[in-house]
Amino acid sequence: MNIIILIYQGLKMSFLGMKFGIFKNPDGKKLAKFLESLGPIFIKFGQLLSTRTDILDIETAKNLQGLTDSCKPFPVSTLRKIVEKELGESIEDLFDDFNDKPLAAASLAQVHSAKLKNGREVVIKVLRPNIEKEVRKNLRLLKAAAKFCTYVYSQSHRLKPLEVVRDYESTILRELDLKLEAANTNLTRKNFANSEELYIPEVFWEMTTNKVMVLERIDGIPCTDIEQIEKHGINKQRLAENGVMIFLNQVFRD
Repeated sequence: MNIIILIYQGLKMSFLGMKFGIFKNPDGKKLAKFLESLGPIFIKFGQLLSTRTDILDIETAKNLQGLTDSCKPFPVSTLRKIVEKELGESIEDLFDDFNDKPLAAASLAQVHSAKLKNGREVVIKVLRPNIEKEVRKNLRLLKAAAKFCTYVYSQSHRLKPLEVVRDYESTILRELDLKLEAANTNLTRKNFANSEELYIPEVFWEMTTNKVMVLERIDGIPCTDIEQIEKHGINKQRLAENGVMIFLNQVFRD
């Protein structure tokens, strides 16, 4: 019964929002918390919505941007156990320093900073506990909603909701393997080895598994933080041009 209610609420929000523009003045903080409570896939939906300022007001979009890296963190004691189990050593033996406060907490993983025994600054990305079970539960709900949509929406053949969900399923399940992400990171690092536009952090393979990934730590300014970009005198036009060229190089060259 709860699934049916959620499907109905989700469809109602989507259709009414698109048709009557009710997304113009929603309570962004409440919407973010609601999506976070539904699970990782709905959090990703909120991340997608945060980029749609054509249907959302700026304030609501900013509230939803928090779903990218400011979700509710899971206990650091649990994270420590996952790292130690995956890497086969204690945190103290692995790192010279480990920060219990997360740098970021997203829908699928959590990130902490640390320092290796050789003094190098790194970040540790760890999948949330039982995340695959949660994702598959959300996917079942999405598939049920997609089937429901095909029955109640006359134009569903144009949207192909089931095909969309199946495509998304293959994408998000790959995100649950950090070794695959590490391999993609390493390949992109090689492709842009001599680039002046893009720097990719180094992967520490000896400390990377399916559930844990350790990367070189680098600092930067989010491309959405216009205030900091202007404060540092960054040329926004050049930044935008570089972003486009990086994208095109990945698509057409690599």
